[in-house]
Amino acid sequence: MRALDYFTKWYAQCYQPGPGRAVDTGAAQLRFVAAKIAQSCNGDGMTERLYLFLVGAFILFALYLQNNYLIYGLAILLTLEGFSGVRLTRLLQKARRVSLDPGLVEFNTRGRFDIDGLSAWRVVVAVVLVTSYGLMHEYGYDVLWFIPWFMGFAILGAGASGICPVLLALRWAGFK
Repeated sequence: MRALDYFTKWYAQCYQPGPGRAVDTGAAQLRFVAAKIAQSCNGDGMTERLYLFLVGAFILFALYLQNNYLIYGLAILLTLEGFSGVRLTRLLQKARRVSLDPGLVEFNTRGRFDIDGLSAWRVVVAVVLVTSYGLMHEYGYDVLWFIPWFMGFAILGAGASGICPVLLALRWAGFK
């Protein structure tokens, strides 16, 4: 079964209008995405999937406001989480005394490096975000405006769908 067919069938199961009701596709899609995000959180704690969604939304919010401090602050947070191994999601789960799976699609590959893929993802995102944003604003390379915006939408989409291509590539490369 193709991925599009699977998604269409899954979407039809999640939102089925009653007889005589018109389908408002915009509102239906928004409810669908909100339900999937709420399902990944489910009130027990923060999963990596919800974290990705919030990071993507934060990047877009900071870019919209054109606030350098928010972008650089997020990059510092991601770098500290990546290098220390102490992640916000783990801390919140320990505080709530729950253990949740990441909620993301994963490869089952042999680990060649003794570094967690999610930690490596945080460092990669921070480096690319600061490099592109810094070159764009500090040195006037206006051609790079697309990269931070693309990252924000891509990370937001990864949180909504549960499929992060960068994380999959890192796992395929050999990160745990």
